[in-house]
Amino acid sequence: MTLSSDPTPTQPLLSEPILVAAEGGLGLHPLARYALKFATQGSALHLAAVTGDPRLLFPTIALQAEDWLDAHEAVLSSSKAALASAERRLAETPRSVDTSVVDLSAHSLSPAQAVASLACRSNASLVAITAFGRGERARGMWRIDPEELASASACPVLYVPYACLEDGHTGLDKVMIGLDGSDNSFEALSFVMSHVPAATRIHVVRVVDHALGLRNTPRITGLMRSGMRILKRAYDMLIQCGRMGETTLLGTSTSARTVAETKAHEADRWNADLVVLGTRGHSPFRRWLLGSVSERSLRSARRAVLIVPALDDRATLRGLCDALGQDRDAVAENSAILPPPVFL
Repeated sequence: MTLSSDPTPTQPLLSEPILVAAEGGLGLHPLARYALKFATQGSALHLAAVTGDPRLLFPTIALQAEDWLDAHEAVLSSSKAALASAERRLAETPRSVDTSVVDLSAHSLSPAQAVASLACRSNASLVAITAFGRGERARGMWRIDPEELASASACPVLYVPYACLEDGHTGLDKVMIGLDGSDNSFEALSFVMSHVPAATRIHVVRVVDHALGLRNTPRITGLMRSGMRILKRAYDMLIQCGRMGETTLLGTSTSARTVAETKAHEADRWNADLVVLGTRGHSPFRRWLLGSVSERSLRSARRAVLIVPALDDRATLRGLCDALGQDRDAVAENSAILPPPVFL
């Protein structure tokens, strides 16, 4: 199903601060420019360079080489220079820009946990990060793991692979979102319709996992009918909001055996600029047992991915802070409230 409509209605973009983080400040400027496409003119920016002490990664070398004694100061200076350069290049935008260096040697948090903690303190409405792919880990020492950040953060996470920034693939003309029929997935669709530019085309897909049918034709037929009902509801939402978009029902196959692979193939076919995924907020044990389509999609992402957490997850952190009168940073580090992520 395809619809086209007048893309003139004004959409309520993000107005709260946007946190933009990168290892050593690498790629902060293009990443910030991309994240600002989701924001209003007056929304603030917070730029963060994540770094640490190289000697902690190679303790035996640090003991033997005197030159390594200055390595920490060198990476801190490099991060500060990258922040200053990004801030200077963003000076033309009519908004306030704050900067900070996240020094991992000052605490025991992982890069993703440190960024999630900073997002809580800055009351960020969106966290944008870039990172090298899993096959490029040698290019970075303090990689911000998007899977871990998506689980630890209580706000939407925009992950842009560094290869996309290098190639300039940071458009927002075509956005694809996968629905699983849950309320959280429709909340993600509502978020997209409210926060991407009005001229953006939205492609809604529902993937039927044929493995669930176990070669049972009536069972597969029922899954297909359920998928059509889900897409009909999404189609009605697009019409109601006056958005340009289309819906597609897909199924797993021998070339794409999983839901995540099928979505990736469709994103390639449609040449999507951004893939949007919702999270269900599974407990760590259930996430370990069942896995997560969002996490699998992040692991193999070749384009920008936006992870939208459930509304309950986004409200939990703010509600607990207000009710308990605690600092959000302290709440974010409380494992009883935000449990550590577990991945397959």
